Amino acid sequence: MSGKSFEIELTKDDYYKAIHCDIELFMNKVFIQYSDFKKQSNVSPSWSFITLYYLSFFNSTCLFRFIDKGFIFLSKVQAKRIEDFSIALYSSPISIDTGNYYFSLKEINIYGNIILTLSHKGDSVHKSTWLQMESTLREFLITSDPSEIVLYNLLLNHFTKFKSEYPSNRETN
Repeated sequence: MSGKSFEIELTKDDYYKAIHCDIELFMNKVFIQYSDFKKQSNVSPSWSFITLYYLSFFNSTCLFRFIDKGFIFLSKVQAKRIEDFSIALYSSPISIDTGNYYFSLKEINIYGNIILTLSHKGDSVHKSTWLQMESTLREFLITSDPSEIVLYNLLLNHFTKFKSEYPSNRETN
């Protein structure tokens, strides 16, 4: 562990079961928001915007799970379990903060296990999600064909015209 980042090793089976559950959870949330958005005929524009925001947020979160990255929250109990596990396994104490973490798949090691890197994020999960979405879309551009580039540039245009975290920003300027 270095600073506010650490790595964790999981069996492929455990990792893919967990990521599958997360994908189903966020897909269900997407369907609920989409269904609510379609039904809205006599609601305020503000409520429509909120529903559309969460539809986009849950879609983004689900996309991240498909590409082996995203955000998780570690509670005090979960952080303590990881600390205790490290002491039991490696005989070395570590200190893990509670809060929002960004995870990404680092590698599959020689034993076939998944190595995840987790980095503590001080910002809210919403702001962090939109910042990461912009970064991910820019990564996609590198290996995209011309028609995909057009689509990614259209999406990135929103991040260019507004602040990257714009969708989660409540400021009115």
